Amino acid sequence: MNKRIFALMVIFTISIVCLSCQAQKSGSMLKKSHQMIENALSIFEHPINTYDPTTVEPFTEPEKPLLVNHLVVIVDQSLSMKEPYVGLSKSTHAQKILMGINNALPEANISSMFQTFTDCPCPSQKTTQVVSPFASHDRQQISKFLSSEDFSPSKSPLAVALETCQKELSTIKGEIAVVIITDGNTYDPSPVHASESLYQKFGPHVRIYPILVGNSPYGKRLLNEMAERSVGGFVERSDCLIKEKCMRRFIQKIFYTPPKVRKNDRDKDGVYDYLDDCPTTPKGNYVNTRGCSQDSDGDGISDDSDQCPGTPENVPVDSYGCPPKDLDNDGILDIMDKCPGTAEGALVDANGCANPDQDQDGILDINDDCSGTPTGATVNSRGCWVISDIRFAPGKWELTSDHKESLIEVFNILKNNPDLRIEIQGHTDNTGPEAMNKKVSSYRAMSVMKYLLDKGIKSSRMTFMGYGSENPVVNNDTENNRSMNRRVEFTPKQ
Repeated sequence: MNKRIFALMVIFTISIVCLSCQAQKSGSMLKKSHQMIENALSIFEHPINTYDPTTVEPFTEPEKPLLVNHLVVIVDQSLSMKEPYVGLSKSTHAQKILMGINNALPEANISSMFQTFTDCPCPSQKTTQVVSPFASHDRQQISKFLSSEDFSPSKSPLAVALETCQKELSTIKGEIAVVIITDGNTYDPSPVHASESLYQKFGPHVRIYPILVGNSPYGKRLLNEMAERSVGGFVERSDCLIKEKCMRRFIQKIFYTPPKVRKNDRDKDGVYDYLDDCPTTPKGNYVNTRGCSQDSDGDGISDDSDQCPGTPENVPVDSYGCPPKDLDNDGILDIMDKCPGTAEGALVDANGCANPDQDQDGILDINDDCSGTPTGATVNSRGCWVISDIRFAPGKWELTSDHKESLIEVFNILKNNPDLRIEIQGHTDNTGPEAMNKKVSSYRAMSVMKYLLDKGIKSSRMTFMGYGSENPVVNNDTENNRSMNRRVEFTPKQ
C-alpha cells in the first residue's frame, strides 16, 4: 500500500475515534484533529522526500571568474540531528542537501575539506573529526563518501570544529568559503566566538555560510550571528536548497558574487572589514590601505611589534624584529644553536655543537665525506670506508688471496650488524677511455660482492656500482697515486 495512503488512513481512523469519544468537546477536539492531519500531510508532502540530488547539474558561469578557491564543509552530526524533521531525520535531510551541493559545484579547480562535529558522549570518539582533508575537489569521490556508511556521527561541538578548521586553514592561500550544515541546536555562544576568531585570523578571506536544517528560531539566530562574524557570510535554509533555483543562487553567491559590503570597522583603524587584511590592529596604530601597520625597515615585523626598528636591509630577524645573537661566537646564531655556550675557538657543526664525530670514525663531521660509517670500519682521511690493501692492477678486477684476507674485516662488520646494508663502489684511475673505466670499476665492485655472497652475506643487503675515474682520492699524477685510485669502497645504505 502506498505510504501516503496508509498514513492518511491511520490518521483518519484515530481522528474518528477521538471525535466519537469526546463529542462533548467537539469544537476544541475538531480543531486539534484538523491540525494533526495538516501536520501529517505536511510531512509526506514536503519536497525533501522526493528530492533526488543526483539530478542536480553543475552550475557554471563561464564568463565570470571564480571568486572562491577553497570550500570547507562542516556537518553537524550531534544527537539532535537524529530527531525527525518533515518525515526524515535531520541528518538524512542534511546528507541529501550535501549531495546536492556537491553536484551543483562548478566544474573548476576547487579544493575542499569535510569536517564533522557532534555532542555524543562516546569516549571512543574524537570531539571533532576531519573526515576528508583538504584536497582537490573530486565530485565522484565526495559523492561516494557521502553515500557510504563512513558518513556517520562523530563527536564534537561546533566551536571545536571551527577551531580545528582554523588550524587546517593556516597554510591555505586565497579566498575560502566555510559551509556549515546544522540545526543550530546548541545553547552556548562558543560557535559565535569561534567564528569571530576565524575572522580575527583570516580577515575578509574567509566567509561563513551556515545552512539551517529544521526550523528552530534559536538555531537560525545563532547561525545568523555566526555568518555576521565573517565578511559577506549569510544563512540559507536546507528547505530552500532542494529547489534548483535556490541552489543555483546559493552557488552563485558563494563562488561568483562579490560579498555584500558591510561597512563595519571592528578594529577602528579606518579600514572597513571587507578590505582589512589585518583585522586586529592595535588601537591608534597607523595603517596602510590594507589595514596593516607599517613596516618601516622592511624586516617583516610591523612597527607596532618591532623592538629593533631600523634593522639594515636583508638582515634576518627574530619574531621581535631584532637580529639574532650569537652569544658563544661560534658562527651559529642562537636561534639555531643546539649547543649554546661552546668554548671559544672550538670547531662546531651546523647545530653549533663542538668537535662532532657522529660515526666515531676519528674524522670530524665537518671533514667527513662518508658519514655513518659502521663501528670498526677502516676509513681514509676523508672518513670513507675503504680497505687500503685492496688495490688492483690496471685493467684488472680479479681478487687475489691478499684481497680476500683484507675483506675479512668487511665480512665481520656485516655479520655483527645484521641490519646493515651497503653499496660496494668500484673505482679506477684516469688511464684509458672512461667507458672502459666504468666497466672495469663495475667488475671490481661485482667481484667483491660475489666474494661476500660466497661467505654467506645475503644479496638483499648489498648493491654494487662502478664509478670509473669520477671520484679519485688523490691526483692521478704518479703511478703510486693511480694505484691508490684503483680501489673499492663501502658506503652504508639506509
